[in-house]
Amino acid sequence: MSLAGHSRSALAADRLQEQVVLCGVDATEGARSVVAAARTTAERAGAPLLLAHVVGSLWEADVPAFREEPEDARAVAYGPAGRQLLALADRRGAGLIVLGTRGLGRIERLWRGSVSRYVARRAQCPVMIVGPRADPRAPATGAHVACAGDDAAVLADAALLARRLGAELVIVGPPDALRDVDTGGVAVDMRPGGDLAAAAEGAAAVVVGWRGRAMVLDAPVPVVVRHG
Repeated sequence: MSLAGHSRSALAADRLQEQVVLCGVDATEGARSVVAAARTTAERAGAPLLLAHVVGSLWEADVPAFREEPEDARAVAYGPAGRQLLALADRRGAGLIVLGTRGLGRIERLWRGSVSRYVARRAQCPVMIVGPRADPRAPATGAHVACAGDDAAVLADAALLARRLGAELVIVGPPDALRDVDTGGVAVDMRPGGDLAAAAEGAAAVVVGWRGRAMVLDAPVPVVVRHG
């Protein structure tokens, strides 16, 4: 992890109120949950929401989730989905990207070749994944943002997301985990020796590093996956 990459991520999260929450939407029925999670996150953070759909042809431009809230801003792009979503995020200055997953049952199948994996590994801002068991209302109702470990970049993303959501930060990790992290004054609950799955209960979101991405499969709330 480079200091420059850490600074870019922290800056993106810190400016979430001014930046767009970009939600990648496909034509499946499950996209409604992804849009709902993105909308509740944007509303709680006071950020604008942009729904984005990437098509391979004009025949794919009919998206059921687009019809739910006709007043939402939306964009349709043509080409490889992951690449186009990243390009759109850069053009619109996204502070958070929200994506879904089809939840195929095993982490290898879930992530190999998926749009979520492609975007999460390359995005310049935090990426929230709404897994198959995640409650899309959690970003609106959750009292805290949970994370684990002592990775400064992951903790910084979690602290800044908690601040923008007006939530508490729950850390499952060593007592000195925050020694190199500026929490921005957010309330912190340290739980050394705790369990991240337990901390996820009642959370608005969980923030993990790349190695913790398997949590997307079973988490009851959206998971922000940080790569790098």
